[in-house]
Amino acid sequence: EESKRGIGFSLVYVGSLIPMFTVVPLTDDLVRSGLDQYFMLLPLAAAALSFSLAVRLHPAVSHESTGQGKPMEWGTYGDLFRETPAGKIIFSCFFFGLCDASIVFIGTMLMEKSLVPSWFLFSLGVGALFVRTAGRNIFNRYQRTVFAGPSFLVMALCLLGLSFARTSLGLVLWGFFYGMGMGYGYPAHLALTADLAAPRLRAKASALVHFSMDLSWFILPLYMGFGCTLFGTQQAFRLFAIICIITAGMTTVMWLPKKLSS
Repeated sequence: EESKRGIGFSLVYVGSLIPMFTVVPLTDDLVRSGLDQYFMLLPLAAAALSFSLAVRLHPAVSHESTGQGKPMEWGTYGDLFRETPAGKIIFSCFFFGLCDASIVFIGTMLMEKSLVPSWFLFSLGVGALFVRTAGRNIFNRYQRTVFAGPSFLVMALCLLGLSFARTSLGLVLWGFFYGMGMGYGYPAHLALTADLAAPRLRAKASALVHFSMDLSWFILPLYMGFGCTLFGTQQAFRLFAIICIITAGMTTVMWLPKKLSS
């Protein structure tokens, strides 16, 4: 139902934050205690739980006036690119995902400065949870695509600020504001599927969104390897943050309402 879609995205994202307060501290304790074998079992347990939930899902059906349901008739990828701004979706989701994937890079950068990454991760979760609970109904009041660019930009600016942090307090502050940006940015990008695609195209739009986001998790480690070798860890991270800021600005302009952009 359209009126409940905004709160639905909020609940999805709040649920995704729970591991920040449970799994992250647990895995950190396991690694520090030398219990690596239990740490390695966690991904297998998560995969098994996800699979057990997935097999219980029922195919989507469309209900007509007769009250009888029939299987949904899905469109093609050609239809998706013709009927939706698929190019914008790919651009926005890929570079947002690249910024989100920075969590892989942050640990290396912070440990080189003898700082503890857990301070950033914990405050990130607090900031995201705060903004999603305090502003849980805001997605129902405004056009959700408008949030995609500014929230991405907040995250990118926090990455640049984080590169200059020298204390744990700095990690907490930048992590909190980064989490606030991510608290709106992630569900806003997930909402692109439902807001810009017809029901018959949403499965493929969802696949496009997640593929674009996940691709960045493959590309960023490649950049880390070459960038750290050529420029050093700190400079490579700052260059990455600047790239995120530039693409976030482009994303903000790209998703402006037509009345404002014209």
